[in-house]
Order: sequence, then C-alpha cells, then structure tokens
Amino acid sequence: MEGYIILAVIVAIVFLFLIAREFYAIAEIKGFPELKYLWISFLFPVFGYLLVIALPDRNQRKVEETAPLLKVVDVAPPPKQTSSHENDDLPDL
Repeated sequence: MEGYIILAVIVAIVFLFLIAREFYAIAEIKGFPELKYLWISFLFPVFGYLLVIALPDRNQRKVEETAPLLKVVDVAPPPKQTSSHENDDLPDL
C-alpha cells in the first residue's frame, strides 16, 4: 500500500512539473523568458498559472505587422427613417 502512495506522489509531482513547463512556454511566448515563471507555476500551481495568464504580451512586432491591415473606414450612418406619426402623444382612450 505504501508503494502506491509513493507512486501517486511521484506521478503528481511529474504531472505538476509538466504543466508548469507548459506555462513557462506560454510565458516565453509572451516575452518573459525568466525561469521564475516555471518555478512559481510548479511550487504554487494556482497562483503561478494565474500569474502567467495575467502577463501582458511584450511581442509588439506582431502588432506592428498587422497594423496596416487595421484601417479605419469612415462609414456614414444609415439615414433616419421618419415615421408618418410625428406626434409622440398617446391616443385618448
């Protein structure tokens, strides 16, 4: 029975490390290559995951490449449709 507990602990540690490594890869993609994001995600899973999720994207190159594609087009609003009832009062009952 003790062998199963030890095996379960080892599997849990390996699983946490693999997840932390993926969150570290996400932090690198966002422009934060420091190893502290790996260890924070490994030692404090929930807080580390939220920290990596909240990181801003430092890769401005992608934004600058797509900026010419984002043109502002001046579109005239549709004309107002006038109704035949100019009076806003309710009819008498």
